Amino acid sequence: MIVLSDRIKETSHSVGTATFVLEGAAPGFSAFGDFYSTGAVVYYAITDGSDYEVGSGQYISDGTNKITRFPFDSSDSDGLVTFGAGLKEVFVTY
Repeated sequence: MIVLSDRIKETSHSVGTATFVLEGAAPGFSAFGDFYSTGAVVYYAITDGSDYEVGSGQYISDGTNKITRFPFDSSDSDGLVTFGAGLKEVFVTY
């Protein structure tokens, strides 16, 4: 079951199409781990300010907080976006 929580947003510097490592809550927001336990399924969005990806994923807390990515809408023909270097925002969405 997918659980929705409000105001969950973290930053990440992950690159490519792999699982994203979450680096901590953005100012004024909560971290995924504050509301989700490992294995929880979430709707997520990722953006670097230009490219974006929206999908469902699984939150994994195994020493590093991560989210798997299964997009259903993106700036790359609705597939996994190959994100480059730089800051990304990763957040829960409907």
